[in-house]
Parts: sequence; structure tokens; C-alpha cells
Amino acid sequence: MIAHDRSSPASARPRRTAILGQGYVGLLLAIRAADADHRVVGFDTDDIRVKRLWAAQSPSPDIPGNQVAAALANGTHTPTANADDLAGFDVPASWDRCRTIMQAALHPMDGQ
Repeated sequence: MIAHDRSSPASARPRRTAILGQGYVGLLLAIRAADADHRVVGFDTDDIRVKRLWAAQSPSPDIPGNQVAAALANGTHTPTANADDLAGFDVPASWDRCRTIMQAALHPMDGQ
């Protein structure tokens, strides 16, 4: 699930994006969104997974630890298990909107 910060205008860059779940799929989305100039809050209920992400240890063979480390170092990815870090985000009203957001994050230059 992806949510956007309701306090930021749509045209503002960088956008704040929350991605719920930092496993195989969620982390891939988080890193791709971070690569597209989003400031990502990556939420997961697994404290151990979050600690491993802060140590740049990826749970996915498709996302090297150096990509996680780069996103951490430049502040574009913030893994957390603290639900309070999700304050200020709206969850998209429908899965169609969620799919559009995910596609934009994965392919930020398509159509431009």
C-alpha cells in the first residue's frame, strides 16, 4: 500500500510517500520511489527487518544492499516500525489510484 503526504501540494518536489511493508515487493517500490525523488517512509511491523534495512541489509536478491545504503545516506528512504511515522499520509481511495502511483514510481519518465 502506498500513501502520499496530504500536506504537500501535488506539484511539490520531493514528494513524501509511505509504503507499507518492506519485504520483497514493498522494498522494491520504496527504492524505485526514492530513485524518483520521493522521500519514502517505509513502514513494516517487523522490527528485525527494519533494523536490517538500517544496516543496508536487503531481504531481496533484486535489491542490492548498496542501493539501500545509498537511499539511507541521501535521506530518500526511512525504514520504520513506528506507526506514528505515518501521521500526515492519506491512503489512496482505490486500488486503481494505487496502481497509477506505483506505475509512476516505477517508470517516472514514461510519457514525458
